[in-house]
Amino acid sequence: MQISIKEARRRFFPNPKFELIYLESVANALDAGAKNISINIDIEAFGKPDTLVITVADDGVGFTDENYAKFSTLLMRKDAGHKGLGRLVYLEYFDKVFVESCFERKKLRKFVFDETFSGAGGDEIKGCDQETTGTVLKFQDCISERLKTYDDIRQTTVRQAILHRFLPRFLSMVDHGLDFRVDFTLNTDEENDMYDFKSGTVSIVPSDLPEMKRIPFKAEGFDLLSPDWMLYYHIERIAAGEREYFTSLSVDERAMDIPLLSDEQVPMGVKAFFILQSDFLESRANDSRQEVDLAPYEKRNVCRLFSEKIAEVLDAEIPEIPTKNAETKTRLEDCFPHLA
Repeated sequence: MQISIKEARRRFFPNPKFELIYLESVANALDAGAKNISINIDIEAFGKPDTLVITVADDGVGFTDENYAKFSTLLMRKDAGHKGLGRLVYLEYFDKVFVESCFERKKLRKFVFDETFSGAGGDEIKGCDQETTGTVLKFQDCISERLKTYDDIRQTTVRQAILHRFLPRFLSMVDHGLDFRVDFTLNTDEENDMYDFKSGTVSIVPSDLPEMKRIPFKAEGFDLLSPDWMLYYHIERIAAGEREYFTSLSVDERAMDIPLLSDEQVPMGVKAFFILQSDFLESRANDSRQEVDLAPYEKRNVCRLFSEKIAEVLDAEIPEIPTKNAETKTRLEDCFPHLA
């Protein structure tokens, strides 16, 4: 590598979330054509981060010569939607990542990714008995002080993060008739009921995806380069004392949150998901993929456009919202007639 891994990591990932380890691993597996991905989290106890080992396995095409060359060269991009930097986040939380990959039928490539990685270690290719292709990443030597919350290694929480962030991509896979399965397993010797920290396995399969309705529309009257947009949404009635919602932009087939709703706008007993998609948003993530990268005026226009469409859907799908708004308007006019 021509660029120091250590310096690049500090520059591009100054304060990354732990979940990025899972996100980048899953993204790379999906890019490799994987249909089956497993994430295994092994730890003796939450208070013993030095025992943490995370193993991510997939059945993708593996580290072919082309894929290995891209991995070995920072900023070498597959296309505009890729940053060529994601793997750097691995070393924010682990000193070493052991990689073992079968590719092109019975070819095996093994190497260690750490701050001294130069690309030379994976040049040696051996034969293997495995007929199928795939890659295994084993994250070891956790940097203890970086593990701060049970959410980072609780399999149910990791599953929810992956389902949310990759919902646009999973929906696209289903549209193209592709099956997939992602398993999340936690193995721990010391469970904690208070934090719901228990050994077990959960999964994501196509039937787990929310049924998203779609509304194509034109962004007329907005200073945005692409006129064609698509709103994905899911409205569902849930338990009366519960409420769940999110608003996200689909950027390179990842959901990137852009908060546009509040508890006052979503009634109790309602689940409301909204995702806005357009070619205009492609490649509009920052280098660490933690934030949308839009100019201030672009963000204002996108938020305004998104908010208008969300309001239209909520009024149409949840009758009590326009009724409540009308009652509020009448009450204000009665109290302050001079403002009517």
